Amino acid sequence: MNPTQALGLTAYLAAALVCARAWRRSSAAPGLWLSLAALCLLLTLDVAFDLRFWLKDWLVEEARALGGYAGRRTIQPILLAALAGLALLAAWAVARSLRRGGGGAAGAIGALGAAAALTLVGTEIVSLHAVDAVLYRPVGPVGLIGLLWYACAGVVGLSALAARR
Repeated sequence: MNPTQALGLTAYLAAALVCARAWRRSSAAPGLWLSLAALCLLLTLDVAFDLRFWLKDWLVEEARALGGYAGRRTIQPILLAALAGLALLAAWAVARSLRRGGGGAAGAIGALGAAAALTLVGTEIVSLHAVDAVLYRPVGPVGLIGLLWYACAGVVGLSALAARR
């Protein structure tokens, strides 16, 4: 395991544990904290076993089999824009629902962190080479993607800590 993976794995695992604790202790939106704990655990497994790359490879093979792989450069930017739009829409919907249902700011911020994490996974699966070159650029001993994983997990984890109170 390289330092980038170690950073992401540790960050997502810590966020999963803090969210699980918030689920057990918080009366505000317990279902959200359980969902975020499960998502962070899934992201931990993704970082550990590169599940997103397995999915990407499968999609590439399917596109080749259907004869659509050569046109990927046309669709990749559209997919990235759609992914960003869906992430914003999902974050807005969750934040609105939490505001109405009593989940509070901590839940909304946690949902935003989760949306950002899922957007990163989707971005890696779409794999536009210009974007990949930025995400995998080294920043000290880790790739930028590791720092982004850390930031997303940190937002989720810190929001769970705030919700426990």
